[in-house]
Amino acid sequence: MLDKFVHILRSSLKKTPEETILCAVSGGMDSMCLLELMRTCKQNIAVAHVNYGLRNSESDKDELLVKTYCTQHSIPFHRKKMQLDTKTAVQEQARNLRYSWFEQLSSLYNYSSIATAHHLDDQIETMMINLIRGTGLKGLTGIPEQRDNIIRPLLSFSRTEIQNYVLDNNIPFRHDRSNDSDIYLRNRIRHHLTDFFYQENPNFSSTFSNTIRRLKAASQYIEDRKTIWKSRYFLSDHKAQITIDLDAIPPLHRELICFSLLEDFGFNQVQVNNILQAHTGRMTQTENYSLLKDRKLLILRKRISKGDDIDLIKITKDDKYIFIDECNTLLIQHSTSANISDNPLYECLDAHKITFPLVLRSWKEGDRFQPLGMGGKHQKLQDFLTHIKLHRFQKEKIRILEDTKGIIWVIGHRISERVKIQENTTNFIHLQYIKT
Repeated sequence: MLDKFVHILRSSLKKTPEETILCAVSGGMDSMCLLELMRTCKQNIAVAHVNYGLRNSESDKDELLVKTYCTQHSIPFHRKKMQLDTKTAVQEQARNLRYSWFEQLSSLYNYSSIATAHHLDDQIETMMINLIRGTGLKGLTGIPEQRDNIIRPLLSFSRTEIQNYVLDNNIPFRHDRSNDSDIYLRNRIRHHLTDFFYQENPNFSSTFSNTIRRLKAASQYIEDRKTIWKSRYFLSDHKAQITIDLDAIPPLHRELICFSLLEDFGFNQVQVNNILQAHTGRMTQTENYSLLKDRKLLILRKRISKGDDIDLIKITKDDKYIFIDECNTLLIQHSTSANISDNPLYECLDAHKITFPLVLRSWKEGDRFQPLGMGGKHQKLQDFLTHIKLHRFQKEKIRILEDTKGIIWVIGHRISERVKIQENTTNFIHLQYIKT
């Protein structure tokens, strides 16, 4: 086992004996095996141990074991007591806290890597957890041997191999009784599923390793194809929005390609599958992105909060330049001559029919106006926007201009019948909305 470990450390992970690796050591069998292997192959190391105090005196005994080992072998030892909120997900909370601390130590002491004791059986359990919860191909490849500065040199060793090495070499370790409980999904898989697979196939660990290798190759192939798929299927309207043409993607590969492209934005397999099957108008979100189904298109953009709506901007009769934000300006000009344009961001209105002050704002539910061409009939603005086939993201950007009697311009789309110019109009207001 030692020879194989050294080969992984030096060849696969490309770690030299001179660089210092921070080993995460709980005191359990796996991490103590990692620590002994690192020391035996004369790797420069330091140790980080977290005491959560969840098992009272047992937790303190874990810490004492690791500290004693480090003292005996002159290994730098870092320990930290952390308190967890037991009302939230304890395991995830503990993981986030300890990895954050490991990163702090690495930065402070210039450690090249953080080594954890994840092994092949952890890999099997992780794959099964992802399979149960639903995942894409990448989720089935399990835990990577290296991600950024985190390395897992025991990942190709089974729990049985580790146990035999520990017993053969009299390596001290502590047993965490919480691992015997079926409270956690990982423990239930370990106690009731993996044992079954080993009973059916004594070489299951080897079979599983080969399966993982093939899945990783397939996953890497898909990763390599992403650049081609992006150039072929991404239609970029502008920097803040991406449109995916579903009709351009072969139906047989649509689910695979869409998920592969969208997982980089935080969307999971279930979200992608649901929106592909949804009707127009369905939206799903991640922490930072929104994804909208619009007929045969998927439209992706960064999430916009309520705070992105513009505040009410009051406009007096004397105002000529209204600076809305760094990208948008409204120009107002009073004139005795008309100027008609096909530009949807330019309108000429009858000044006698407009009562100041004006208000520029984002639209809201309940807004109504008299769209030009409907003979003065009122219509809900929301219905009007749907009728002209604006999707949800486009609707969110709509701004309106209103006077004291109501909406006079749905900017970029339609003026009100009430303020249109006629043959007898003598005074005009020219409005131009400029986007930069």
